[in-house]
Amino acid sequence: MEYFLQRIAREMHDRYGDDLRDHCLVFPGRRSGIFFLKYLSAEIKRPVWAPAAMTINEYFRTLSDLIPAENEILLFELFSVYRTITKTAGNFDDFYFWGDIILNDFDDTDKYLADASKLFRNVRDIREIEELFGGLTEDQVKLVKRFWTNFEPAKETTAKQKFIAVWSVLEKLYSGFRSRLLQKNLAYEGMIFRKVAEEPDVSETKGRSWKMVHFIGFNALNECEKKLMLRLKEKGRAKFYWDYDNAYIAEKGQNSAGFFLKKNIKIFGNDMPADWNYDTLLSGKVGKSKRRVIETSSDIAQVKLIPHLLKELPGLDPGNAHNTAVVLADENLLLPLMSGIPPEIPDINITMGFPLKQTSAYILVKQLLALQRNASLHDGITLFSFSDVVAVLKNELIYNLLDEKEKKIPEEIIAHNMVYVSEAYFMKSEKLAIVFERKSTPSGLCDYVIRILSLAASYLKELPDHTMPGNVRNEFIYRIILALNRIRPLAEDKEITMSVDTWTRLLDRILKTQTVPFSGEPLSGIQVMGVLETRTLDFRNLIMISVNEGIIPSTTTASSFIPFSLRQAFGLPSINHRESIYAYHFYRLLHRAENVTFLFNSNPEGLRSGEMSRFLQQLKYSGDAAPDYQNLSFEIKNPVSVPEYIERTPEHNNRLLERYVSGGRVSPLSPSAVNTWLNCRMRFYYRYVNGLREADQVMTEIDPAALGSMVHAAMRRLYTPYIGKISTSGLVDAIIHDRETLDK
Repeated sequence: MEYFLQRIAREMHDRYGDDLRDHCLVFPGRRSGIFFLKYLSAEIKRPVWAPAAMTINEYFRTLSDLIPAENEILLFELFSVYRTITKTAGNFDDFYFWGDIILNDFDDTDKYLADASKLFRNVRDIREIEELFGGLTEDQVKLVKRFWTNFEPAKETTAKQKFIAVWSVLEKLYSGFRSRLLQKNLAYEGMIFRKVAEEPDVSETKGRSWKMVHFIGFNALNECEKKLMLRLKEKGRAKFYWDYDNAYIAEKGQNSAGFFLKKNIKIFGNDMPADWNYDTLLSGKVGKSKRRVIETSSDIAQVKLIPHLLKELPGLDPGNAHNTAVVLADENLLLPLMSGIPPEIPDINITMGFPLKQTSAYILVKQLLALQRNASLHDGITLFSFSDVVAVLKNELIYNLLDEKEKKIPEEIIAHNMVYVSEAYFMKSEKLAIVFERKSTPSGLCDYVIRILSLAASYLKELPDHTMPGNVRNEFIYRIILALNRIRPLAEDKEITMSVDTWTRLLDRILKTQTVPFSGEPLSGIQVMGVLETRTLDFRNLIMISVNEGIIPSTTTASSFIPFSLRQAFGLPSINHRESIYAYHFYRLLHRAENVTFLFNSNPEGLRSGEMSRFLQQLKYSGDAAPDYQNLSFEIKNPVSVPEYIERTPEHNNRLLERYVSGGRVSPLSPSAVNTWLNCRMRFYYRYVNGLREADQVMTEIDPAALGSMVHAAMRRLYTPYIGKISTSGLVDAIIHDRETLDK
């Protein structure tokens, strides 16, 4: 079966031949362009100049001179404008929590070309809506009225007053923020989109004019994208290629997968070849697809099934492995999946990148920051919490730096019950003195973390490592140092005061979003990817993991100052948009997939419902396309119950004799052992016969047992000098009046 991108590649080669160098191909994602060029190269018989292939975001950037700014830079610029508008010194720590929300709202406002002055205007009286919001449609006015009617009953509350206070400043903040960025030639993504869309002469890329721009495989479009596409279409310089199935694009269809496509096709038309068939395997009209749904009892169970499912695929070999995809609806399962794939499976191509937040380098940074955050100062002496100290020392990057004596420090801390560890405790070791040094400013923390990571990286080159190559770990460390250098200027900015906590959260947010790309050949091997990376791609064999309700589609939405009803009124994206987008991605994957397996976790753990996705429920009642169902979940139970008693044997007797009567010396039973025997014979058996004891831990509070042990020890030390002496009133008085001994 011919794939979507494969058919377009053949069509473009047949129509334009060797003239493709003057064409620009725009895709929803970068991987689409890579696969398209692969299919195009199969059509070309001699060397030619390839067409330009880019994502829609990259295409907009080529049309603008503005420079995209990093998110943390945008936050600081927004805060500077906020202080100017509100006329207060302000505190970045307070602003940080909702500044990011405002940035997202501004981005949506620009991408969907909403009238910011009307959107952010503070409506005090419902009767003034028509006058204040002149130019809105009747439906928009109704939605605006609905919001303010629900929000402004007669009684004023503190929460409403705060909302109105923030809402009333958003319009000035929006315009001031954009002006400030323009002065510095900076922008956020939505701002670039809007500038390109609203300037009628902008349709040429910098330094290059394309004869034709081809938009391939899109679904949901924002208003800026629509406006630019229409401008190019009117000039006869744009073509549009849509991938869909008639089952969900029909006018009377209820499937939300076709929600956006129906409108797009009406607006832009369709330039797919006339012989392209829109009755795909999804509806079962052109062939039979093998589909099944497997219910498992855990996320790990899903991952462990993958090798077995891959071995079941007919004809899978290194030459055609790229036609097989493992799609992770929950991308957190990437690492368990990687560790579970056996070596005999053909090459694996992972498109998602290795998440930095799951590396030992990231964990070390978290532990170092926790160590600093929980440190305290007493009489000029820095004290670190024992739990933070032990965690840092046991991190593999630090552990490799230590000698044999230093590796035993955690045991010493536990043995001496050191709840707090002094900074001076580590001064004898040059390496540990660097790690356990108190820093109290963001800039100091920057240098502190970089110094420790650099130290760890230098030692990794000298030490053998069998779990992960040293150069891979150094790449993780390098990425973290890059992030630290990015926010260093912000930490040193004298105009803005930032606390250590806020700086820590800012760094943590940056690191959590970082991924380290894998190296390799992207067009060979089984493709492991997330849902959004599958856009426009077709696979013969498809395995999708974590097809659970709440994961696909996701039920979480980003925080926003713009309520749902106002988002609807001004055409901004809402949770309904997300459901339609994921519905399209899900069903489009089934267009040309011949072997499909869905896995979901039926265990309702935490906030998960344990239900299969609504999309699987829809397939269940879709007639010929209904999949087969298998239940591989199981309940783990003890095969036999633990007996209430154990028969005493000669072996047990020998153990007790060795413990209490050995070498001609009798050891008495302790009071704890006697109490254990009286209270629970089985517990006595496990502890005193088998010697099974809980590991020693640092005790942070004095419980009754500890208090009793301390009193007994004090009495023993107090009365030991008087063993064998006759107790008299004079002796007792001497003990009472010996304050120096009692104080000790």
